This record gives sequence, C-alpha cells and structure tokens, in this order.
Amino acid sequence: MIENIQKFTAEKGKGKKIGLKFIIMIIFILTSFGIFSDNLSKDKKELIQYKVNRKSIDTYLRGESMTERNWKSEELKKIYLEAVRLDKRNYMAWKALGDYYMMKNDFPDGAEAYENAIKANPKKQSLYLDLAFIYYEIYSDYSRSKDIYEKIVKLFPESPTGYSGLANVYSKMGKFEESIRNAEMSIKKYKKDKTAGTEKSEYYSYYDDYGVMELIEQNMWIYYKYLENNEKTVKYIIDNYSYIKKLNINGYPADDMKNSIITTVREANLKIKSSDEKLYEENLKKFKELGI
Repeated sequence: MIENIQKFTAEKGKGKKIGLKFIIMIIFILTSFGIFSDNLSKDKKELIQYKVNRKSIDTYLRGESMTERNWKSEELKKIYLEAVRLDKRNYMAWKALGDYYMMKNDFPDGAEAYENAIKANPKKQSLYLDLAFIYYEIYSDYSRSKDIYEKIVKLFPESPTGYSGLANVYSKMGKFEESIRNAEMSIKKYKKDKTAGTEKSEYYSYYDDYGVMELIEQNMWIYYKYLENNEKTVKYIIDNYSYIKKLNINGYPADDMKNSIITTVREANLKIKSSDEKLYEENLKKFKELGI
C-alpha cells in the first residue's frame, strides 16, 4: 500500500519515492534475527513442544545468541546448518538460516531455506510470510507471491494477513477491484480479533509491529482513486483523515504524501460537482471542518 501511494505522489511531482524495499528488508531482517528481543527461552519452549531434538535446539539457540554481535559471520551459517542436520524439523533454524542468507543478499538460498522451514512446520503462518516477502519485495514475482498469500488464506482463514498480502499483490497486477475486496476482508478479520496486533493474537506476526493493517485501512482511498470512483475516494479520505494527517515515513512527517492526498480529494470532489452539486457542497463543509 505504501509503495502505491509513493508512486502516485512521485507521478504528481509532489515527492520522491524512497527506497522502500531496502527499508522493509532491513526492518524484516533485524526483526527476524531477534535483535529487538532477548526472549530465547520462548523459542526453546516452542521447539520443545514441537518435539525437536534437544541438541538441535541448543545449537540453534547458540546461533541466536550470536546474532546481535556477529550476524554476518560464516560461523553462524555453520551453526544453523548443524542445527538442521541434527533435526530437519527445527523450523526456527531453517528460518534463521534463511534470514542469514537474506542479509548476505543470497536470495535463492534464502527462499530455499524458508521453503524448508515451511516443510518442517506447515502450520506456522509467519514462515509463509517470510517466503512471500522474497517473491513480492525482492523478485517482484507477483504471481508467485499471490500463490503463497492464497495458501495463507486457505490455511489460516481467520487471519487478516493473507488477505492484506493479496490486496497488495492485486494492486501491483492492476486488479483494483480484487485489491479492494481483499483489503476489506483483511480489515474485517483484523477488527474481529480483539487481540489483533499483539502477541496474544493467534495470528500475530512481526509485520504487525509496523502497523501494516492500520496502513491498509487508512490508505484504501488509493484503490478507489485508481477505479475513478470519486464518491468513495472522497468518503474514504474524509472518514480516515484523522489517520491520514498523522502519516509518516520511517518516523518523519509525510507532508508531500498528505498534500497529494488533499489534492486528490479536492479533484475528486470537483468531478462530483457536475453530477451531484448537493454532495459536492456537503463535502466542502466537511473539508473545512477537517482543515483540508
């Protein structure tokens, strides 16, 4: 969703498209390596419950304890390979190996490691997201990433994540009606889960830490814009303007983006004027109240 907005603002000459793939990849890898969490005991407990070989678990945890100070070390790779040699069912070690390859820009081996993680534990949603990330963000292979997100929807039908992934994929494919359908379903599932966005949620993933679902909800106007549905474009921006005015990129106010959204809503309302002047005037009053 963010990349769609950035592309749109760049086309309008209001801003510049930042290196989003790079930013996402760094966030993704740092989070995956657990730099922001020292809760290795939780990993150990989960692997024990999954009946992974104890020596494999200890080997994996030894590697994880090294990641903060030595995350590009060849020794780290050897440790994770040893962990999966001891037990191929150690999905965390496969994932960690995939993360290691990603940091080395070795995307083919990263994808293979993530696929092995899924084989080791096909019931863990986050492993599918790791693989989808590579095909969507790195390779721009939207067909392959669509297949993965569809599998997430099939395996985890109450999770919002597969639907939000499909919303983004379909937008890249230019299928905006499908984008809207999946985005709306994603929002519905997210709101249904009272623990959504927290680690208490059954479908929690580290992507939730970066407000992915909130961004989907706040920025659906872009799909309506592409569909040239002026009424829905205006309504959605008005209804979500309290969120839109707080938009930021990597912690910095996204003024260019917000100005582009304001321009869009004004242009859409002008197009409404010719067919529904009453609605046009009502929208102008709301613009004034919101400070648009």
